[in-house]
Amino acid sequence: MATKSFLSQLTPLDAQRLQKSVKATVQNSGRLTFAMDAVNDMKLTEDKSIIILAAGNGDLGAVISVKGDPEAFALKKCGTYFYVSFKNYLQQAGVDYKSQRIIYDITELDEKYKGRTLYKFERRILPKGDKEESDPTETAEEKQETPPVAPEAASTPSGDEPPASAAPETVNAPEGVPTPAGETPAEKVPDDPHEHPAESEGALAVEPGAEGETAR
Repeated sequence: MATKSFLSQLTPLDAQRLQKSVKATVQNSGRLTFAMDAVNDMKLTEDKSIIILAAGNGDLGAVISVKGDPEAFALKKCGTYFYVSFKNYLQQAGVDYKSQRIIYDITELDEKYKGRTLYKFERRILPKGDKEESDPTETAEEKQETPPVAPEAASTPSGDEPPASAAPETVNAPEGVPTPAGETPAEKVPDDPHEHPAESEGALAVEPGAEGETAR
């Protein structure tokens, strides 16, 4: 039995097609924007629209239709690129396009849908900051990311000074006697005359009129 040669098993690859960037990218605004290679391959123009079909795994199918087709998404032009408003579908499908980068690689299939060429949109999900390849369809406005929220400052009313801590209440000490901080001076108790007999004997009350008799 003759063995097939290796060369007979090979098929030339379409280098021109495989080197193209035939894709559509979801922007921050919810637009599905087509790269220039996709615009050229799918022959997108302002007088056409695009019918999009959803698969269960997140991939899409698409066929080109005429402008004004009620079943199709209207093609809109932005510079040299085309896009469709895709925000409502993404939200309905629960696709987190704000924090993820959603890319659809577009391939033309041999299958037909209603007699029209069918395109497969194979979905890829990347982290938002992962720019594996430049995306010229993204406008400067769409590239803007939401700035991180600064940590909340201490809750001091704007323009007001922070409340000063109340100073401890100071108790006036008797004159000339220092009072240790945080202590209350002891209450002064009247002298007991029995404790100092010498002083109490000298402190005799003078009867009325005695002063005058002494003077004589």
